[in-house]
Amino acid sequence: MKEMKLDIHGRVYDMMFVPATHPKMTLDGELYWGRALYGESELLIDENISEEKQKETALHEVLHAVDPDMEEDKILSLTHNLFAFIRHNPDFIEYISQCNLGVIDE
Repeated sequence: MKEMKLDIHGRVYDMMFVPATHPKMTLDGELYWGRALYGESELLIDENISEEKQKETALHEVLHAVDPDMEEDKILSLTHNLFAFIRHNPDFIEYISQCNLGVIDE
């Protein structure tokens, strides 16, 4: 099982890649590719889906953690559009990741 720690609004989430049979991957009898478990600070991603689908699902679950009140249709739209943007603009993502979070420009 792969694992990654993500800081989302100062809260550390464990993002784990787990089998589809993992007990937390179902809700009300329905199987999901990913789950955001806020109370447990966990993001679960199905390790059996393609790597590209894992990445898209990870972004989807991160968006749920960023704004738990956002409606699912908005999360789906943002996921689709941001994932495409990230894939087509790696230089921008590198540029953003180099920001100094300790300094606020005026």
